[in-house]
Amino acid sequence: LKWLPILVAGIGVYSLLGGFLVPEYMMYNIVSEKALVAGWELAGPFGHGNVLGMYCAVSFALVPLIPSRRWQILCGAVLLATIVASASRTAVIAAGMALLWWGLCRVRTVVSVKWTGTALVGVAATAMFVVPFLPWDPRAFTERAAVWSASLAEWQHSPVVGLGVNWFLYDAQSVANVAAWA
Repeated sequence: LKWLPILVAGIGVYSLLGGFLVPEYMMYNIVSEKALVAGWELAGPFGHGNVLGMYCAVSFALVPLIPSRRWQILCGAVLLATIVASASRTAVIAAGMALLWWGLCRVRTVVSVKWTGTALVGVAATAMFVVPFLPWDPRAFTERAAVWSASLAEWQHSPVVGLGVNWFLYDAQSVANVAAWA
């Protein structure tokens, strides 16, 4: 697994260089509304910036497996730069959580790593189930709050058995329901 972050850092370098040299091929959107830095929404060799961002975020979590400290710093910096350039908020949060976890593991003599890990997973799982039910502005999260709201409204029609496997594919599209974007 130690080679994975090194290889993905290579994809990150390729994507970043491509973003500078041929942005029309490497950017998901040339004019980005959600860019974190300088209008960049880098997708690299992938179809969407979120895919590149999460690909790099998963690899970023494996950086401590690299034996050499210099390679850790180099790969970590490239992966972080690629994550930020991809404008994937989920990937930025995942990288932040990895940094937080590494920080907690550094002070493990003070804090139990097992207890901290269990608490962190519990908080993340709770947030995953609570956040969609909170009353958000429909334009929040690139209009995902509107999708959550519409999906929950449809789910209330049949909460036990649901609306079927292909409901999003067929029924939601035929009536142009916002929940089809979920």
